[in-house]
Amino acid sequence: IDDLRIYNYVIPDSAIQNLYSENGWPETKYVLPDTLVAYYPFSGNAGDSSGFENHGEVFGATLTRDRFGNENSAYEFDGNNDFIDGGNSESLRVTGDLTLSFWFNADSFEGVTSGILTYQGSNTSGSERNALYKINFPNDNIFNYNHEGGEGTDNVRRFENAEFNVDEWYHTVLTRDTTTKELKLYIDGIQVDTAVFDVLPLGGELSSLRIGENHGTVDLDRFFDGTLDDIRIYNYAIPDSAIQNLYSENGWPETKYVLPDT
Repeated sequence: IDDLRIYNYVIPDSAIQNLYSENGWPETKYVLPDTLVAYYPFSGNAGDSSGFENHGEVFGATLTRDRFGNENSAYEFDGNNDFIDGGNSESLRVTGDLTLSFWFNADSFEGVTSGILTYQGSNTSGSERNALYKINFPNDNIFNYNHEGGEGTDNVRRFENAEFNVDEWYHTVLTRDTTTKELKLYIDGIQVDTAVFDVLPLGGELSSLRIGENHGTVDLDRFFDGTLDDIRIYNYAIPDSAIQNLYSENGWPETKYVLPDT
């Protein structure tokens, strides 16, 4: 044991980083094990139930009924300026394997690109503000995924095999495998599409998590019009069996997704 300190207050994150880097350290870097790094059940608030305390700060979004009809158990976004800020803790800065899981019910797909879940900087120039993961609807009812490598090199992938209707609940899971460079999209427990990407995600030190917003420069902010619930972020690609369990959670489904004609 060495350099033992006891404080009579809670020191800030910046001080913790300074203690770690004291006298020229690190020689090694701690890596989080495969785990759930954020979970927003939206049960009366935007708190994070993962244990990592990535609590959301709500801007305009309002509590509403979830897919089961429970009051104050999901958040509704107006498509104009509503979003939830999840912060920029290191646990959210996932550059390796990844799973994004959420429920959505869209009021509209019309208009500008609407963000669902993004980890991106407020200014897209420079790798420190790169998008490490981003899901949105680009002016229609078909998903786009993107992350950036290098100095903002985009890896935009459009999932043409999944289409959605307004006023219907859908469970969505996207997994990212950085070894195979493969993305998989699941709707209501069914794998509906795959895509490959070229560049690994990189940077993002100054980026942050936004829910319900396509986070970017002021003229690129684009907001989701609809309801979101049960958002989970994992720092690994969860297996198919876990995806099915998430879809069936608490006795769902009432409906089953049907692939469109392809």
